[in-house]
Amino acid sequence: MTSSSSSSSPVKGLRELLMGDSTELMLGVHDAISAVVAAGCGVRSLWVGSLALSCARGVADCGDLTSTEVLDVVERITDRVSTPVLVDGDASDRSPRATARLVRGLCLRNAAGVCLEDKAGPKRNSFSTPGSEYLAPVDLYLERLRAALSSRTNSAFVVVARTEALVVGAEIDEALDRAYAYVDAGADAIFVHSKAASFDEIREFCVRWDMRAPLMCAPTSYAATPFRSFRTSNISLVLWANQMMRRAILAMGEVAARASNYCDLPSLEGSLVSIDELLRLTGDPSTAPDRVDISNTDGMVRQ
Repeated sequence: MTSSSSSSSPVKGLRELLMGDSTELMLGVHDAISAVVAAGCGVRSLWVGSLALSCARGVADCGDLTSTEVLDVVERITDRVSTPVLVDGDASDRSPRATARLVRGLCLRNAAGVCLEDKAGPKRNSFSTPGSEYLAPVDLYLERLRAALSSRTNSAFVVVARTEALVVGAEIDEALDRAYAYVDAGADAIFVHSKAASFDEIREFCVRWDMRAPLMCAPTSYAATPFRSFRTSNISLVLWANQMMRRAILAMGEVAARASNYCDLPSLEGSLVSIDELLRLTGDPSTAPDRVDISNTDGMVRQ
């Protein structure tokens, strides 16, 4: 099965998904192979987020990754798949000039967009200890946002403004005020984030939103929410940001635990991707690169 893409170029594809009438799912990936698997299964848009990228490199999600490291991963992903890629730009500590350089680098690597959050530094993950993060002043964030908008070299490149107001405990009014200011400054879409246990505050935000720009959310903490709830709330993109990484860690742990206890190798082989499929996924020239067959892996979607 070939990689999924929109009807036009990968860069335009993200904008088309955001502006479309349906609610789409965006899946987080952390390297080229996870992107190949996701695209091969028909996922229509990909997220490259700082948590999964940091985890893949064994470091905390505290801004330790450099722009060069992020751009290198993005380049490897867009070289292998034609699926639109939205990149987590963080920007908690990044200056407007550094933000501009990042955006130009992403455009050169055929990323479809960047997402900039409005927390103040030092960088901490949204699910860190409560009270450890604060919102950046609106004027400061707008400088970064405008730098991103003015630096894109492809007019189809999407700049998503992410408000963390609800994450840090602010009221929905502040989240709305910030989102409106970001759209007025030119943001193409709003990512409203929450770590509440239910969809309720995001639903209220959506009810009060005037739909002047598309909305994104990430139901990491309210994962039990039925997908139809996102549709009825007019959310354009629902982001599963870290599920691929979390499942990968579990799978690797299962193999490692069995190895440490000298479990029977033949019984393990039946739950693994074949060597032939591994060669195909990595683009070995002796194999058919358009085939993605993960049907022999336990618990994964069969295509």
